[in-house]
Amino acid sequence: MGFRRQMKMIGQSVLVGILISASMSPLATAQPSQRTIRVLSSPDVVSTLTEIPGTDYLIPDSQVFVGGKDGASRWLALLGIAIDTTRNQSTIGEAAESVRLKFDTIVARSLAARTGGAVTFEAAAGEPYNVKLLPSARFLVDSDQKVHLSFRLTARIRDDITKRESTKNYHYALSEFRPFSGNGGWTENNAQIVRERASVALDRLLEAFSRDMAGDFVEPYIPEKRRIIKISGVQGGPAASVLLVGHTSDTVIVMSVVGGRPLFLIVQVIERASVRIEGLEK
Repeated sequence: MGFRRQMKMIGQSVLVGILISASMSPLATAQPSQRTIRVLSSPDVVSTLTEIPGTDYLIPDSQVFVGGKDGASRWLALLGIAIDTTRNQSTIGEAAESVRLKFDTIVARSLAARTGGAVTFEAAAGEPYNVKLLPSARFLVDSDQKVHLSFRLTARIRDDITKRESTKNYHYALSEFRPFSGNGGWTENNAQIVRERASVALDRLLEAFSRDMAGDFVEPYIPEKRRIIKISGVQGGPAASVLLVGHTSDTVIVMSVVGGRPLFLIVQVIERASVRIEGLEK
C-alpha cells in the first residue's frame, strides 16, 4: 500500500482543524523526568461523533470499526451517513462475530513490560489516572477481496495542574490487503491473524507512546532541529514529506506536515520494510 494512501486513511479519522489549533498544547511538549505515570488501559472507545468518520460502523461491544463505504454521505448529508453506516455494517456481515475484539488487555500487558528509564508506568484501574489509553482497530473496505487494517492508540493526557485533558493519537497501518473471510481472510481461524497483527501493532504504538512520555521526542518542537524526510511506497510513486520524530531498527516515527506546520498531536509509526525512505541517514 502506498504511503500517501495510508496518510489519507488516517486523515479520515481526525479533525484536522481542531488538532492544528491545539497542536502547541503544553502537554505535547512536556519532558517528564523520573516520575511515575498512572495509565488506565480502557475498554471504552473514542467518540463516535467527533473522532471517527461519521459513516464508520462500530461492531457492538468491541473496539473495532469498519469503514470505506461513504459515497451516499457525500450527497445525502445525514441520510447518506445513515445509509453508508448500514452499508459498512452489511459489508462485514456475520464475520463481525470473529472480530468483536477489545485490545485493552494487550495494551496493559505490553505497557507493564516497559520498565526502567526516566518514566515508570503504573497501571490504574480507574480514577485517578494521568493518561487514559483507548486502543482501536479499523477495517477499511476497498472491495470484497481488498480490506485494509490499521490500529490506533488514543491517549487522553491529563495535565497535573489544570486537570484538563489533551488528546494525542498514534497510528499504525498495515501494508497488506486481505478479504474479510475465506482462505487467507482476516476472520479465518477465529481472526487469528488479526490478533497477531494487533499484538505487534499495539506494541509498536506503545513504544512510541512511552518514548514520547519520557521526553524523547523533543526535536519536532524546536524549529531549527526539525528533520523532514520523504517516504513512498516500496513500489515507488510520489513521496510524502513528513517530520521525523524518531526511529528504531524496524520503524520510523513521523508526524504529518500541513501548510508547513507539523500536526503535533498525530503520530504515525511505520514499518521500515513497508516503505522507501529518503533522508533518514545524515
